[in-house]
Amino acid sequence: LVENADDLPKAPALVRIEDEWTEYREKKESLFVISRRGARQTAATKHPAGAPVRYGEEVIFEIPLPAYRHQEE
Repeated sequence: LVENADDLPKAPALVRIEDEWTEYREKKESLFVISRRGARQTAATKHPAGAPVRYGEEVIFEIPLPAYRHQEE
């Protein structure tokens, strides 16, 4: 339960509650339908009321690496 879920990502998405990542498949007002707890190899634990819920956007970096093959004679 969160006070305002309007800013949270559209489902399916991940949120972090304290040190646990949780995946949800549906969001209804301030309630979430959880599909997986302990995502990203975190431990599923109890959380007190008012525990911070964090989220973010997925970031993908593409780094070009020069590659060559030494040709043997």
